Amino acid sequence: MGLFCSIVLSTPLWAAELTVATAAGYRKPLTEVFNAFTEATGIQIDSAFGNIKQIEAQARQNPDIQILIGDWFFIEPMKLAQEHVVIGQGKLVLVSPKDTPLSSLNDLLNDSVKKIAIAGRKNAIYGKAAIECFTEQGLLKDIEPKLLEVTTLPQVSTYVVTNEVDAGFVNLSEAQAHQDKLGPPIEMPQSCYRAIDLSAAPITGRSNTNEANAFLQFLTTEHARAILMRHGL
Repeated sequence: MGLFCSIVLSTPLWAAELTVATAAGYRKPLTEVFNAFTEATGIQIDSAFGNIKQIEAQARQNPDIQILIGDWFFIEPMKLAQEHVVIGQGKLVLVSPKDTPLSSLNDLLNDSVKKIAIAGRKNAIYGKAAIECFTEQGLLKDIEPKLLEVTTLPQVSTYVVTNEVDAGFVNLSEAQAHQDKLGPPIEMPQSCYRAIDLSAAPITGRSNTNEANAFLQFLTTEHARAILMRHGL
């Protein structure tokens, strides 16, 4: 706690700002973390949300972005950050419309399930995780023709909530954000997909600032962890 306080107090609160690019599937929990950080320190966070390709493009084009937050599996190959701090573990869940809830992964094989939304497997870790899970469970051949790949997890949720698809795969945080509009989420066994590490990655050459250091320190506090855990991370 002493280290965190010393970092915060050395920062000019009246003018301080930090720019962070973040994976869209974590918008709700991270917005809450950002607000808590600002309340604790006075440092404003300018956040940009998008899929992993979008935040990579933003980070390369905008030199003001100091920290990336997303899944380390996709951030590491960018070679923009030489280190990362794991701040949560993502959980893959199956969601369905509130009026036609599903009860298991095998329900996806039913003829009544015609469309299943996932975030694109090439650019979204939860789309990739869903494919891994289908493969591990021996279901990919039957499910593949039903798949609709979209850009981000919030789009998956929208398709499910509006009954444009019969099911979708998101993270637990996204499912909780729409729990009043969805059937009960079904958590997939973590043995069927590679572990998903939600990470904060300071960009090399840009992040050695009081603001960035204060934020990275804040992410290790009980306050930040409590927020993330409440959102299923």
